[in-house]
Amino acid sequence: DRIIEHCSKQFELEHGVDPLEDPDAKAELRQRAERAKKQLSERDSAKIIFNAHGNKLGIDLTKEQFEDLTSDLLERCNDLCKLVLEKANLAWDQIDEVLLAGGSTRMPMVQEMLKKISGKELHPELVNPDACVALGAAIKAKSLVIEEDLKRGIAPSQEIKDKIGKVTAIDITSHKLGIVAVNREGNDIVSEIIPQATPVPCSMTERYQTIADYQPKVQLVIKEGESEEPDLVPTIQEATLPIVNPMPAGAPIDVTFEFSADGILVVTGKDVTNNKDIRVEIKREGLLTQEEVDKGAAFASKVAVSG
Repeated sequence: DRIIEHCSKQFELEHGVDPLEDPDAKAELRQRAERAKKQLSERDSAKIIFNAHGNKLGIDLTKEQFEDLTSDLLERCNDLCKLVLEKANLAWDQIDEVLLAGGSTRMPMVQEMLKKISGKELHPELVNPDACVALGAAIKAKSLVIEEDLKRGIAPSQEIKDKIGKVTAIDITSHKLGIVAVNREGNDIVSEIIPQATPVPCSMTERYQTIADYQPKVQLVIKEGESEEPDLVPTIQEATLPIVNPMPAGAPIDVTFEFSADGILVVTGKDVTNNKDIRVEIKREGLLTQEEVDKGAAFASKVAVSG
């Protein structure tokens, strides 16, 4: 995208028109930019030639120019690496190996940045950066199959044990989960119930209080995200807990979040005094429908896998 932006600006300076307004030229430029990005991982410069609105432009893009165009993205990658370690309560000297995932890790500037911040030698040959995520998913899928087979009394072969038995995959929550509550200053905040990166399945309960005398209900606004500002965090569902016998402010309300490994979030709000509750089941967005699962299973059954 940065290469496309750079080239389009140069084209507009040269010819007075925006090449991105031409759909064919935009598609051609994206193809040329992708090729140039890959070439710059192996060469000091790349030539980009493209046509738009009946005009042609050739641009020589050097590796130094490309690094300058993307320096802020590299800095963001640096910051994210630090953030991941902080959240995991780890330091670089506790990391055994840095595995490179994704095609962009082939870029020399990315590898140099990782060497610098980690103090480690990188071994790009350990995994295929384009296929490693798919391979990890396959290993996870096989481990689930083994679990089901063991329940039926079917033991895996020694070869499978040697390969899969050493792998432990832990599902975690990708974001923190909570509800909107009122703090001591009277401001709405997102109150955390399940922290980010909590292993699932899990179940956690927090106690809250009513905020007004004799309020007839409690509104549960369920949020998923990192900020404490409700407006900055997506709402995934709302529910209302009726209070049968309204009481003075400060009556206890328990809210329980149960998160299963298959992505089902069950939220229970309980009026402790009257022993009344509501239960809300939320299927997280992004999961496959049963129809999609069946379609995928039918396709997979026809695929021959070797190696």
